[in-house]
Amino acid sequence: MRRVGVVVSHDSVTAVCCGSKGADAPWARIASRSGNLAADLASILEDIPQARWGQHRVTVVLDEIVTSKTVRGLPETNRARSLSRVIAAAPERFFLGERGTTVTTNVAIMAPGVVIAAAVPEVILSSISGACAETRCTLVRVVLADYVRRMLNLNEASALDLAI
Repeated sequence: MRRVGVVVSHDSVTAVCCGSKGADAPWARIASRSGNLAADLASILEDIPQARWGQHRVTVVLDEIVTSKTVRGLPETNRARSLSRVIAAAPERFFLGERGTTVTTNVAIMAPGVVIAAAVPEVILSSISGACAETRCTLVRVVLADYVRRMLNLNEASALDLAI
């Protein structure tokens, strides 16, 4: 079983793979985006050297495709799950530019009543999960690069996962 990190940006898909405990040689690929995210991701995942046992475990980072937003005026509570539900109940109220079906992310509490959240188009998530299923890879998580950057700027090393 290998761990695979994939970064999807507007113009490219990058994958990095390493074996468990460094047993296998590292592997990396960069490919230009053709416009079909599922096909681009599947072609990269198919190139990964086969593991001796188990499926590849894939973490996908969305960079420049989806950005997070600071949401203000929420109830002043320290319960991130409750605030995530408030945003998920009416995403069009918080994310005016998003069209179509979206999935909202978990939130990071910045201050009382202020959180960071994002809305990801469902088509992106279904493309990612479809490509992983097609190539017999296990999708572990989808993370927003913007979250990681913001968290590292706050000296916190944890990224927030999307609820898929």
